[in-house]
Formats: sequence, C-alpha cells, structure tokens
Amino acid sequence: MAARDSIFFTSGPFIAVETGRRDHATFTSRLAADQALPVATVPVDGLLQTLAAKGLDIGDSVALLGAHTLGVTHCINFLNRLNPQDPRMSPFFSSALKFICRLPSSFNNNITFAPNDLTSLVFDNQYFRDLLARRGLLTVDSEIVTDPRTFEFVSQFAANQSLFFQRFTSAFLQLTRYNVLTGNNGQVRSKCRFLNP
Repeated sequence: MAARDSIFFTSGPFIAVETGRRDHATFTSRLAADQALPVATVPVDGLLQTLAAKGLDIGDSVALLGAHTLGVTHCINFLNRLNPQDPRMSPFFSSALKFICRLPSSFNNNITFAPNDLTSLVFDNQYFRDLLARRGLLTVDSEIVTDPRTFEFVSQFAANQSLFFQRFTSAFLQLTRYNVLTGNNGQVRSKCRFLNP
C-alpha cells in the first residue's frame, strides 16, 4: 500500500491493491527481503528469469522497471559502468555522473547518488525516454534498450504514457498476487502493524 500511495501521489496511476493477504512468517528479515530482489548489476537475462519465475512476461518485466522513474540510485550501484565507460551510455551523461560520483576510490561508501531520470519526483514515462537517449544508470537499464526482446516495450512505453500506466498497473497487481497463502496457511493479523499475540 505504501508503494501504491507513492505512485499515486507522484502523479502515477491509482492501483487498487488487494488487501487481506496472509503473512508467511511472524518476523521480518531485511536479509530475506534483499535476497528476493535482483542485485543492482543484474543483466537483462537475470531480471527476466527472476520475474518469469513469478509469472511475469517480458512486457510486464519492462513495465515494472518503469518504477525506476522515481527516486535516486546510489553511485556505488553504477560505478562499474563509468570506469571504463560503458559504450551504451551517452558520453555527456557519463561525464555528468563522474562529476556527481567523484569521491576518491578509497572512500568506499554509499553517500553519493544520482536521480533515476530527469523527472525523478514524478511517476511518468520519462525513464523510458531517458533510456532511448542512452541515459540509463544501471546495467539492465542499458540492456533493455539494446535487447530485441525488450526494446519494443521500451519504445512503446516511451511514446505512450497511458500504455505504460496500464501495463505497470497490471504487472504490479500480478506481482502482489504471487505466492499468496490460502486456507489455514499463514495468519491474518488482527492489527496490521503488530504481530498476533
């Protein structure tokens, strides 16, 4: 629901998220959550395989990547594309990123960042337009423009924001339905913010 509200309050579509889902566990684990997400350097094949295992097709996967239209990415997650410069990245864009991320190599931390696209506070299709201009931050951002399986969707979403919103909404809901517990499996919390006694 937090993702739904973040999308809606930044000019994106309202997604009617289904509630009442049963919990898998009685504890939270940041490690388990991180392991369920693709790493920042994931190539397009790895991303498509991960999301296919959750029932999403190629168009759904590209649409979900459109969530990169919001927020920032820490430099540590794309420094590998700056030195040496990834030829799939615009030289001007690469130079700007090198300036933003100009900490000495011995300063190994995660404090510098760059906006994900030119309108990083608005949920729109700018991410896809930026990709076509070779302004993608992550490896997968550049690969979905050069991969023939995904390029068609990038082009369509860059040209048609309504289509992107429709496909994103569908893929988002499909992802929330993955591995839902039924019957006596799991538990329903009597108060959402607290574990049951």
